[in-house]
Amino acid sequence: MSEPGASPRVVVIDDEPQIRRFLRISLKSQGYPVLEAETAAAGLELLAVRAPDVVLLASGSPTPTARRSSRRSGRGRASR
Repeated sequence: MSEPGASPRVVVIDDEPQIRRFLRISLKSQGYPVLEAETAAAGLELLAVRAPDVVLLASGSPTPTARRSSRRSGRGRASR
């Protein structure tokens, strides 16, 4: 988790480079620190090591690994 008063740390997990790039540029322009992962497995590693405040997970057709990563992050079901 981020320090009190710091911008929330965001992890973007998506296999589409264009989507990750768009989100990275958009979020960084607003002052958010962004970490990226191309796969759910890589995203799980980031979640374990970096403890982000927000996780943006591609949900087009979630793989079993992607579903496990959303549960393991402690967020449960995402808001839509």
